[in-house]
Amino acid sequence: MSTVLNEYSYFIEGTVAKNAGLLAQCDKTDTGTEKGVWKSRAKLKLDVSEFNKRLNAPDKTIYLGVSKENE
Repeated sequence: MSTVLNEYSYFIEGTVAKNAGLLAQCDKTDTGTEKGVWKSRAKLKLDVSEFNKRLNAPDKTIYLGVSKENE
């Protein structure tokens, strides 16, 4: 699971972030601002290093939750 999250983070960084401006131009729903769809996604950084440590620990308890970003 952590490998998938790492790879997704690399995809965001390597593909979406580099092409956010072009993607915004091609998307009718994007405003083109910093709060637009593609520029917001380009800022996504997944740091799963702490999650990896907990996941691979012999004695583990992992709590998952959902939070909403501040707008």
